[in-house]
Order: sequence, then structure tokens, then C-alpha cells
Amino acid sequence: MSETNRFGLARSDVSAATKRDVRQRCFFACVLCGQIPYDYEHYAPEFKDAKHHDADGIVLLCTKHHREKTAGLLSSAAVKRAHERPFSASTDPVWTHTLGPEDITLRFGGNTLSGSSVAVTLDGRDIIRLYRDGQSGRWLLTGSFQDVRGQTSLYFQNDEVRVFSGSWDVRFEGTRLTVNAGPGDIVAQISFHAADRTVSVERLKMSSNGCRFDGDAEQIEINTPTVRSLILSGNMIASASGATISIASGSIRIG
Repeated sequence: MSETNRFGLARSDVSAATKRDVRQRCFFACVLCGQIPYDYEHYAPEFKDAKHHDADGIVLLCTKHHREKTAGLLSSAAVKRAHERPFSASTDPVWTHTLGPEDITLRFGGNTLSGSSVAVTLDGRDIIRLYRDGQSGRWLLTGSFQDVRGQTSLYFQNDEVRVFSGSWDVRFEGTRLTVNAGPGDIVAQISFHAADRTVSVERLKMSSNGCRFDGDAEQIEINTPTVRSLILSGNMIASASGATISIASGSIRIG
């Protein structure tokens, strides 16, 4: 597939503002099935005939539907109908993955958790948890993220990703999921690496239940009502039965 068309327009030149407009119009998922991750696809006009990147003529398509569109198995008319009534306008976007049946690793603020389930919890509630379904062997994801005001922006349940209507932006491109509360204001950034079955929390900035989190790939700073400026970094926990960082208003337990 050519990256530059006959008018000299490059696929990579879609502006951040246009991409965000497309994501919001498509409700952060493939317009046909509600799946993420996704690709940006020109359809009105087709990319080969486009002279500029217009959000009105660009949609989000999952890998399967993007492949069908490229092969001519999915018409532009069908894409247009879906664009007018995106799948996720009436249901929640769904995250799909292929992490495999083996134990998984969660990297959280410079801390590494490995096992048959991995989690970070706050007052008994999951911030992020991955666990393996006993019957299917499939890895499932649960948890939720809030912004610094404590308002939920993204919620995971089993293999569903629920994007709340008040979110400023949510994007899942390549292997990275990013949630923004505003321009440059990242609530959370997570990457998924199927080859080594690793999920990495690369950025976290949120408040919940009186606790504040501010971290990156190297460390996480946690402030609770009774514990101030606790830095977590460099902990490595591996357990066949699972590994968890448990945070409560008065204590933090790793194990």
C-alpha cells in the first residue's frame, strides 16, 4: 500500500486534531463492530483520490474490516452507513488481544508483577487487573482510570473497554492505549506486548478515593490521606498464584 498518493498526500500527515475528531465521531472504535485496536481509513474519497485529510471522510476500522476494505470485500457505501451510525454509539467499545495462555507480566511504575494473575488495587477495587479465564485460557482485563478530579474516564470489565462520554480523548494505536483529560494531559498510558505477554503502565496521573497517583515507566508516587509521597520502584514479584500491589488509605502491601 502506497504511503503517498498521486497528489502527494501522505497517510502519516493526518494531524493530531483531525485524528481526535475522527475518534470522537467513531466513538473510539471500529464503526462496524466496535472493536479496538483500529486503523484510520479514508473512504470519502478513497485515499488514492484524496487531496487533504478530512475527518468527514475518515473512519476507524478494526484490522479485520480494514483488510476487507483494502481487498475490495467491504464497500465504501457500507462504511459510509456505519460512519453515520457507529457501532459504539449504542454499545461499549471492545478491546481484543492475543496475549496467549502463559503467565503474564505487568510493569507498573518501575515495579514488575508476574504470575497467573497480576493486579494493582485501591481499597479493594481494581485499578488494573489481568487474569486468566480458567476455561478458555484467555486473558481478561478489569479496572478503571480516573482523572485528577476523580472522574472516571475509562472502565474495563472482562474483555470490554467502556469509554465514558465525558472523556476528552481515548486512543488505541499500535500496542498503546492512551487516555487524555485534555491537550497533553495524560490520565493513563498503557502498552500491550503480545510477544512477551507484558502489559506496561507507562504513565498514570489520577486521583481516586482521596489517593493521588503520579508515575511513569520508572516509578510511581502515591499520596494517600495518611501516607505522603511514597515512591514505589524496583519491586519484582513473581508468583504462580498471582502478584498484587494493594493500596489502602493507611497502607500499601506488595505481594
